Amino acid sequence: MEDTSTVDIKAINEKIERESAFIDLLNLEMNKVIIGQKHMVERLLNWIARSRTYSA
Repeated sequence: MEDTSTVDIKAINEKIERESAFIDLLNLEMNKVIIGQKHMVERLLNWIARSRTYSA
């Protein structure tokens, strides 16, 4: 009998991948507009994600 309290890592990873798929597209489009600043774009997206987490 399987313990139902265990975390299903595969299911969590799949959910994260589904729900964060827009990040790759957003990153791609931002890099088209802000040319040559990949590191800055990544830091900006991280800052936005963190600020939304703290305010929620």
